[in-house]
Amino acid sequence: MRIIEIQIFTFDELSEKAKQKAIDYFAQTLDYPWHSENEESLKFFKHHFGVTDKPDNLHFRGLKLKDFDPDYMPTGHGIDWDLWNTFYKEFKRTGSALLAYNDAIQTFEIAVERDIADYCSEEQIVEMILCNGYEFTIDGKLV
Repeated sequence: MRIIEIQIFTFDELSEKAKQKAIDYFAQTLDYPWHSENEESLKFFKHHFGVTDKPDNLHFRGLKLKDFDPDYMPTGHGIDWDLWNTFYKEFKRTGSALLAYNDAIQTFEIAVERDIADYCSEEQIVEMILCNGYEFTIDGKLV
């Protein structure tokens, strides 16, 4: 039998080099958890207008601005707001539901990209490490 003793450190107790090693480890293993929620929001938005492929003016015939709530969140996921609020604002500004729809889709894509980048940022990783109280060896390996 043998006994091995190791020292355990909190993130704040690590050297800068070890902190970076811990951050790098989490950055490589992180999986953005909201892909399916984002897809569901987009699917609902497209379905609302009957768009299954390329949108055209026929999908938006007879729509009136008063029929839309800019704060509508049908799936309860925050990205809903980006879609519906952009659609509402652009429809109000331009009078074109097709243009508003396309702008909403573009805003959605940008919002998802930003959310992924933010989720995977070093700042968020450090916050996650601290909030979860992870512990490490002296060289920054997760215990």
